[in-house]
This record gives sequence, C-alpha cells and structure tokens, in this order.
Amino acid sequence: MRPSTSNPFSIWVPLEPRPASRPIVSRYGTRYGKKHMQYQADFVQWIEEIRNETEWSTINKELCSTQLEFVATKARTSKLHTPNFDIDNACKLILDCWTSSGLIWTDDKQVVTLCASKRFATPEEAAGTFFSVWLEEE
Repeated sequence: MRPSTSNPFSIWVPLEPRPASRPIVSRYGTRYGKKHMQYQADFVQWIEEIRNETEWSTINKELCSTQLEFVATKARTSKLHTPNFDIDNACKLILDCWTSSGLIWTDDKQVVTLCASKRFATPEEAAGTFFSVWLEEE
C-alpha cells in the first residue's frame, strides 16, 4: 500500500503539543495526568469552535496515512535543540483526541503509516501541530 496524494486533509491544531501520560490505574479505575486531561479538554473546545467552519474529510473505516509536525514553544532558558518529550507519546495523545472527536476516523488503528517530527517554534510562529491525513491506495 502507498499513501494517496490525491485526497489529503490538512489542518493546524493551535494547541501546545503535549505527550500522553501513562495511565494511573487504581482499584477505582483508570485516569490520566492533569496535563493529559487538560490537552483533551482544550482539543474538544477547539473542535467545537471550528466544527461548522471546516470541511471535514471523514475516512470512516478505510486505512490511512498520517503526518504530524509538532511545533513547541522553547523555554527562554532552554539549551535543548528539540522539544523534550517523546514523540511517540505526543502522537498517541493527538491521535486519541481525533478518534474521540469522530470527525476523521472511527479508530486510530486505521492509521497504517505515521510520519512525525518535532521542533521548536520560530520567534514569529505559534505553537501547535500540523496534522495531515491521506487515504491509503491499494
């Protein structure tokens, strides 16, 4: 299979990238950390704001490829060259948010190819995530 270039859907998610936290399991159930939960709440709020303004490309149950570019704010005192989070955990959180929204796909297991990168925002750039998705061709 290869990604289709004829039907891409792309959108800028204007939320500071966050990695998914590990689930906290207790005898009362499973929960996630505060930053994880706050990102999900902010994502839902953002979706509600733009839901009717955007032409959504629903994939339903088809296989797809996804590209993510995480653009994070660099702390003024940071000496790092790239953001200090695991890129796989950042992918998990945003893919789960898209799954919960139901606007793109029904389950993120439909993603068969994932390309992700992370970097710091330039001084004139806002933090967020560039999200693109394509249908897979047979």
